[in-house]
Amino acid sequence: MPTSLPAAGHEMPAPESGESQSTAESGGPHAPARRIMQYFEAAPGWRLIDLRELWAYRELAIVLAAREVKVRYRQAVIGVAWVVLQPVIMFLVFQTIFTILKHQPAVPGIPYALTFFCGWMPWQLLALSMRDGSQTLVTNRQLVTKVYFPRMLLPTASVLCGLLELTISFGVILILMAWYGFVPAPQSPAVIAFVALTILLAIGTAVFLSALNALYRDIGYVVPFLVQVGFFASPVAYDPAQHDMSDWWWYELNPMVGIIAGFRWALLGTEAPSVRMLTLSIAVTFTILLCGLWYFRRVEDWIADRI
Repeated sequence: MPTSLPAAGHEMPAPESGESQSTAESGGPHAPARRIMQYFEAAPGWRLIDLRELWAYRELAIVLAAREVKVRYRQAVIGVAWVVLQPVIMFLVFQTIFTILKHQPAVPGIPYALTFFCGWMPWQLLALSMRDGSQTLVTNRQLVTKVYFPRMLLPTASVLCGLLELTISFGVILILMAWYGFVPAPQSPAVIAFVALTILLAIGTAVFLSALNALYRDIGYVVPFLVQVGFFASPVAYDPAQHDMSDWWWYELNPMVGIIAGFRWALLGTEAPSVRMLTLSIAVTFTILLCGLWYFRRVEDWIADRI
């Protein structure tokens, strides 16, 4: 709302003229009812994100995320089982390719299935947030243009939906560890920090792409391509520790490099990500998050008109 309005909560009587005004002031038995107009003013200053407002609408965020899950697997024969079946198929494909090429993509002594699933978990959360989050404002245009609520809840709901699949993937990797007789590393609680970093990256990406796609429909064609490129540019199907990449600092600008390395270090006990790798991953993640939030807030007032 425009900031030029009076402060929130100020009540002002509607101006009346002539006899009606004098009668209303006299308080006679036949005086017309006074019309009270309530004015509201936007919060002072400019905030990147209104956490208090988002918290007030938290139940709506849960409802939107639940609806996202239902829509995604509606009329699917095996339903949520696709969360497990998809990475299994990808694992078998890459296992076959690396066997034919006689290449060792995992650290010796660690089953390749564990290496692959540790890379798949964070990547899948980001990929789903990019793919589904970018479409949320467009697919919910009727809701956006008719009802007020924090628009940021829509792309955030896609991230919450991805968290459900991440939880299922965690269950799968625990089963695989038990199958191979592999004990989680002592530093396994550190995986929580890398999950949080993945969530922040997913939110920043989803928020930015959703606002961009609402204004420019070309983004809907670009995002699937970015997801495919990002998969191969990230160490999902292989472990970079098998190669000497110490001089590839530009490769580490991909925040998923440090995040996936952190997942494998925390769960499998592989080589810990370097300080440079972690610093770049954290810096790029927060840059994407802040830029995404800034751009969304900048164009939020135009979205309802342009969508």
